[in-house]
Amino acid sequence: MRYELKMVFPETEYMAVVNNILGSSKFVREIYHERQINNIYFDTLNYTDYFANLHGDSHRKKYRIRWYGPSAGEITSPTLELKYKRGLCGGKKMIPVPKFRFNGAFDFCRYAGEIEKILPASDEQGNAMLGELLQRNPVLYNSYVRRYFLTKDGKYRITLDKHLWYSPMPVALLDVDTYSRYEHMLVLEIKFDEKDFPGASSLINELGYSIDRNSKYVNGIQATAGYL
Repeated sequence: MRYELKMVFPETEYMAVVNNILGSSKFVREIYHERQINNIYFDTLNYTDYFANLHGDSHRKKYRIRWYGPSAGEITSPTLELKYKRGLCGGKKMIPVPKFRFNGAFDFCRYAGEIEKILPASDEQGNAMLGELLQRNPVLYNSYVRRYFLTKDGKYRITLDKHLWYSPMPVALLDVDTYSRYEHMLVLEIKFDEKDFPGASSLINELGYSIDRNSKYVNGIQATAGYL
């Protein structure tokens, strides 16, 4: 379990935020190349997961399929992810899933069958995740560009997201001018293990930003609500 503390800024502050991160006395360095992240989020017919996240329930979860790189085309290395929260801390379970072609349309029933084919009966976690996924439908596509940073002691990872983009499913990418929404914000996250909580405050104080509640899934559903 780990903490994920979020801070939100207007996108016009991008370079100021980057310089603040790299100028920290914690000797923060960039650890990975900038890349685009894509997600298809799933929810029940009653949007159970959306409302749990909106209200900040102490026990909440989100299901998504994630991949890196271009939005559309042949998606070669996707993962099925379950993100869950228990109070202020959270965790993530992941399983690799079959490749698929994505152009905004997404035949989930067929794809679920493809996932089932690759899961051995002995994979209890994978089959449990698939079982819950089958109680949901794809409801939102989103993407953003992420940079990754790490403190010198290796305890605190910082990510910075820009170019946040949302489209409702199943029409994602088919008519972006009509259906898609761009969010003119940056999202900074500081991620660290529960045991490292005592040292986090000095990093947060040095950055000088306020902790915010923020969920890209909730924001995306609200941004595209007129097309659900």
